[in-house]
Amino acid sequence: MTRKQRRILNKKSNGNTSKEGLKWSYKDKDMNNDTYILRTQVMSVIYDLKQSIPNLPRVEIRISDMVGASGLGWFGQNVIRISSKYCNHKSLRNIVYHELGHAVLGLSHNEDCPLMASGTKELSCHSISSGEGKRIFIKLYNNQ
Repeated sequence: MTRKQRRILNKKSNGNTSKEGLKWSYKDKDMNNDTYILRTQVMSVIYDLKQSIPNLPRVEIRISDMVGASGLGWFGQNVIRISSKYCNHKSLRNIVYHELGHAVLGLSHNEDCPLMASGTKELSCHSISSGEGKRIFIKLYNNQ
């Protein structure tokens, strides 16, 4: 990977806009003890999910300082970014499940699905229990 490619991956400008018209930006955090702890929290969610879905592919995890998003999942590329401010949030599991829906399953936002609804629907993944979020993700994974 070239330096230019690395810079593009590590810092997105405020010019990025979601399909829903939301502006977002992020800057990946440098790895240190705090970032490692946050990344480990996200990894534990994925490892727990792998107990139910053993063939879940490997996912790259980035912890980022974000504006306008609680996480980002790159469609079908098995890469997720989670906002550092949500790593200790009670809905972290659902945020990870939501971003895995984008990154692993290639799903778009779906306002009829509480896990995959867009941020314009007041982050409905925050309003469901983590058990319900996991159940929905497993169902989506099995129906792909």
